[in-house]
Order: sequence, then structure tokens, then C-alpha cells
Amino acid sequence: MILKMLSHCTHPSCVAANILTITELLNPDVSMVEELPLVSFIREYRSINVHLTKMMSAYTLANVNEYSELFSDGTSRRQTSIQNLIIGFLEDGGFKTVALSTSILEDDDT
Repeated sequence: MILKMLSHCTHPSCVAANILTITELLNPDVSMVEELPLVSFIREYRSINVHLTKMMSAYTLANVNEYSELFSDGTSRRQTSIQNLIIGFLEDGGFKTVALSTSILEDDDT
């Protein structure tokens, strides 16, 4: 439940309250929650969420027979340039794209 909320951009300080609200809505007559997770624990889950997302992207790309498009995209955060890779491919449901972080930090924006 924590990973699902974090993937939908719920702030870590709101996750515990949301868990309590959801459990009370599902079964209002029974107190199901004995202990709520701390904010520090929830913040640690953000790195797990990043790893799971990268793993699912790699799995998706491994099952593709042929890539249709390949683009690189640069961005800058806090005066640091980072390159990303965008891969497009055809599936039964139509055209899909996957954005990957190439973890390449450019020197002097070159």
C-alpha cells in the first residue's frame, strides 16, 4: 500500500494517515491497525520504488522484439546536466514509450 501511494506522488508524511483512513473506510467496526509506519520508514521506501520502476522498465524492454524509436533527452537539475534515454516500440495495444535514466552526468554540458 505504501509503494502504491508513493507511486501516485503522495507525500511521505501523509501516507500513515491515508493508511488509517483506508482501513477505517473498509471496515469501520474493527480496529485493524495496531501500528502505523514512521515517516522515516516511508521515505526509505522511495528508493525501493525507484528500483522497482527501473526493474519493470528493463523487463518491458527485454520482451520487445524491435525498437521503433530511440531518443536521448537532456535535462538540468541544480546546475547538473543529466541525460535520459527514450525508447519507442510497437505492441499489440499500440505505440509505447519507455523513459530511462542513463545515469550519465555530463562534464561542462558537452
